[in-house]
Amino acid sequence: MHHVAHRPATRFALLYVGGDGCWEVLSKEPMLRSRVFRHLPFSPLAPAKVPALMRRYHPIYTEASDELLHEVDASYGHDTMRDWAVFTHTAAALCAEQNLTTVDEAVIHNTYTLLGGGLRD
Repeated sequence: MHHVAHRPATRFALLYVGGDGCWEVLSKEPMLRSRVFRHLPFSPLAPAKVPALMRRYHPIYTEASDELLHEVDASYGHDTMRDWAVFTHTAAALCAEQNLTTVDEAVIHNTYTLLGGGLRD
């Protein structure tokens, strides 16, 4: 990967992603630091913003109530897009199987079941 990224004809973005301490490690290495265009820290979503964001994220949430989306966030999403992505992948497949355009309580319950009980710590 290193050699491909340095060829002049290469046209893709290379994304370094990591948890706590990642920036400190990258910034200590001049060859890595010189390749970082922008350092963007991520933080959990504000719970009040979750319904609007999820409606823009995937069509299965467009008609879902705020209460239902808050319940999914509290039980599974935990204000984290990574968790929402996992949930959405499974819920969207269930909606497609049932020809539904939006999630409902049954889809959410079945998604939790498929994801191992749903409640995440």
